[in-house]
Amino acid sequence: MMISDYRLEQNLPYDLTRPVAEMAAFFDILPQSDSTDVLKIVQEADGCVAILQTEDGTRRVSRPFTILQDVRGEWVRCAKLAVLDVLGQAVRRGLVMPWGILTGVRPGKLAHKLLDSGLSCDELPQYLERHYLLPHGQAQLLTEICLRQRQLLPAAEKQVGIYIGIPFCPTRCSYCSFPSGIVPLEEELQQKFLNFIEQDMLTVVQLLSMYSLNVTAVYIGGGTPTSLSETAFARLIALTARHLLLPGVREFTVEAGRPDCFSAEKLKVMEACGVNRISVNPQTLHDKTLKAIGRSHTVQDFYRSYDLVRHSGIKTVNTDLIIGLPGETADDVRA
Repeated sequence: MMISDYRLEQNLPYDLTRPVAEMAAFFDILPQSDSTDVLKIVQEADGCVAILQTEDGTRRVSRPFTILQDVRGEWVRCAKLAVLDVLGQAVRRGLVMPWGILTGVRPGKLAHKLLDSGLSCDELPQYLERHYLLPHGQAQLLTEICLRQRQLLPAAEKQVGIYIGIPFCPTRCSYCSFPSGIVPLEEELQQKFLNFIEQDMLTVVQLLSMYSLNVTAVYIGGGTPTSLSETAFARLIALTARHLLLPGVREFTVEAGRPDCFSAEKLKVMEACGVNRISVNPQTLHDKTLKAIGRSHTVQDFYRSYDLVRHSGIKTVNTDLIIGLPGETADDVRA
């Protein structure tokens, strides 16, 4: 049977358009609003099922998958499994799913939630295999990483970190799935955005006091915070230092991820306001790949930005590399 697209209909407590699309993509089947093939996700008793009704009149129904807890994450899990089941019936071909039904950028977040809910370290790998279809090796690896991370987490429950997201970039990378857009060039719009950021900061300060929380780390990420203008960026860093650089903060990080919008002036602002860690991210050290993924800088631009930080008063710098970018081989990564 050939099916290339589907029209989604769902009758669930949550909108699951995206996780359904992620599973259909494993079969190279795309969502299409005017498709004659209909994929329905419906609630049934204490779980959900997927129903595929094709143009030729064929109707296939997945097995029911039981919701273990009435939260969105459980509905996502069961809907994903139901979609895999019903599309597997239709397409009749095997799948290679190195991380099972996990498709996000932080699989460790799930592992931590499961441990926090009372699952033991010994039970976690089997649980991931059974409920999320992780291969045995990946389930073990995720468990080991999670346990190492928990050794580094603050022992005191009252210690927290604060993340400030700036959802702007100079261009959008082809691989990006984060909620970000092209930075508005108008200074007035950037300043209006910062007005709302400051309101959020003041609210957070109140919450910290209300719940007696101690901030140990502040991280400004994105997007690309340095994509803001010199004036707007200086205001962002100053606001953060004024409101959130509290006595317990050990690490104040700014993500200067794109070398094409990094400057000596922005670095001076960070030094002056107490930033002690900067992230400068090339993602790759091959110009051909940078061009392919839509980044408007060169490898040499990265080196210049990195050297700027190394010669500043900020002693900690990290860089990100992404494995598996388009066209890159193992030899490219080794280089």
